Amino acid sequence: HKNLTNGTTYYYVVTASNDAGESSASSEVSAIRFTTNPSALTVAPANANITISWPAVVGAASYTLYHRTSTGVTIANGTKIENITGTSYAHTGLTNNTTYYYILTATDAAGEATASSEVSGMPRKFQKQFLYVADSAAANLRIRPFTVSMDTGLVTAGTDATAPSGIFRLVADPQGRFLYALNGTLIRPYTVNQTTGALTAGTDLTAGNIDMELLPNGLFAYLISGQKITRYAVNQTTGALESGTDVITGLGNLLNRITIDSNGSYLYVTDSSNNRLLPYSINSSGGISAGPPTTITGGVVDLALAPNGNFIFEMSSGGGANNLIAPFAISSGTLTAGATVGQGGSDAGQLLSVDGSGLFLYELSGTGLSVYVHSINQTTGALGSAGSVATSITRMTSEPTGRFFYTVASTTLTAYTINSSSGVLTSIGTATAANSSPSIVHAVILGIP
Repeated sequence: HKNLTNGTTYYYVVTASNDAGESSASSEVSAIRFTTNPSALTVAPANANITISWPAVVGAASYTLYHRTSTGVTIANGTKIENITGTSYAHTGLTNNTTYYYILTATDAAGEATASSEVSGMPRKFQKQFLYVADSAAANLRIRPFTVSMDTGLVTAGTDATAPSGIFRLVADPQGRFLYALNGTLIRPYTVNQTTGALTAGTDLTAGNIDMELLPNGLFAYLISGQKITRYAVNQTTGALESGTDVITGLGNLLNRITIDSNGSYLYVTDSSNNRLLPYSINSSGGISAGPPTTITGGVVDLALAPNGNFIFEMSSGGGANNLIAPFAISSGTLTAGATVGQGGSDAGQLLSVDGSGLFLYELSGTGLSVYVHSINQTTGALGSAGSVATSITRMTSEPTGRFFYTVASTTLTAYTINSSSGVLTSIGTATAANSSPSIVHAVILGIP
């Protein structure tokens, strides 16, 4: 019985007929067509999945969800997920940073009703992001937190935290719980307020330091200093670094940078005194084992790892023709050197940053400190020639979704969108990064899973 009026009760009796005529009627039964069509759908995006929920529809026996990755989804063009009997559905196995569009229908014995209005959601690895800017000027000495809009990329400043004197680097916990400030002689842990990004300082650890990275699971931190790599257990409540153990010793006395891949399988260290890039495998207990070293150009200033762990890039600033960026392809931790490219700036190489999509490498270099972009060949890791995308910049950082980029120049923090085809940056807004006469030393993004 089709084309009924929703919300109206219909009453039925049945008779049987043959050549002798019609029988007496059955007992009466009744049914009500849906009082409403599906409405008020909500979406809850998470890492690689979206949960869609809705109020129950009176009379519905099941529901059917239709989806696609462009707006205008209909029963005719959407991918169908049918026979849903509850009032929510977890859509898993999705691609992060891609928008999914949904409509929902309810079904009873009479068939499928009209679809709901369209809703959409974007799964993300991180559900919230904070940006931190460190100022080492004696009159300032602060870390300024910013909440990053996951939709627009714009930032809102929070309350400053006091930084240790001489701060030069910030290190973010991949689990989004802690931030660390390094100044060469101590490490200060901060707990991160999961709602506001505000920082609460913990107890300083006195330890020489040049650079540090945490495992993706946040259980161990690896510190380079002097001629060694030291592993610390991370207190899962306070972020304090505990039980320091020297896991590698006897390295060169000019260790520069350390980075760890997103799987926590391999660790890489630059040894500028011996012109080497050192790979290490990481076991399940946090122990590390050396792989074959690779020769690099001297004067290492920075190291950047592609998000998928397939490529690593090293910047040298030895002057003139030695101002180079070297790409390396990675296979099971083994490095294969590719063709070096010249820096966009003629000198003063400072920083490297790979965007969250892994498509572009950004460098900060040149006398005037400009940002240059290189395309990354997704098969070989080879770099395209440099193109200038921002000028007069002090510090820069990208964020994990690959949609936004941030620079600091003097007291101004600028947010940009990233062109997904060219890597060109388009300014979308600014915020005050520091007080007057700053000395901005580092900026880092921290994501909340």
